[in-house]
Parts: sequence; C-alpha cells; structure tokens
Amino acid sequence: MACSGVIRVGDEVTSLEFLVIDCKSDGTTGIVDLTNATDITVRFKRQNKVEEDVVGAALGDPADGVVQYITPPDFITETDIGTLQGIAIVTFATSGPYHSSPGKFKVKGNF
Repeated sequence: MACSGVIRVGDEVTSLEFLVIDCKSDGTTGIVDLTNATDITVRFKRQNKVEEDVVGAALGDPADGVVQYITPPDFITETDIGTLQGIAIVTFATSGPYHSSPGKFKVKGNF
C-alpha cells in the first residue's frame, strides 16, 4: 500500500482514483454521475507502452464521479518504474464514453 504518495514495485491494495468530468458543448463542465454506468474501465499505459484495461468501480457516492481501481498483488512491477499512466472510461446505455483526465502515478523501485 502506497502511503507516501509514491507507489513502489510490489505495492498491493493501492487505490488509484480518477474524476470523470463531462466537457459540454457550451464550454461548461460537470461531474459525470456514475449511478447508471454500464461499464467502468481503467486503461493503464505502462513504461514499455503496453496498455492494459481493468475493471474500475465508483468510489463512494456514484454521483461524485470518482472511479477507483485497487491494485491486486503483482500489478505494480519493475516495468512500471517511472510513471504509470491511467485513464478512466465510463459508458452508459444511451451515452458516452466519458473519460477522466489522464492520471500519472510515480512508481519507484524498492531499496
């Protein structure tokens, strides 16, 4: 578990979070309510440019628009040393997809 704001190789149960915002045609923005989402995916891009899609979930109240992914064992590897990038992708039966801003997470090796 990352407690210092830095993820280390082998960290488990680290919460990676993304805020999903709708950029409307009139130039305003609003938080996307995830309550009726049919699919919540988080796409990660590792240092070696390999992309991986995983299942995300709403964090707390779905109306807050926050997508969370909790890292399982062996998810953070030496391949990720540097910056692990991610983006949440949310779709609904009648609209979407909506994307979060890209997240960048610092990953360091162990001592």
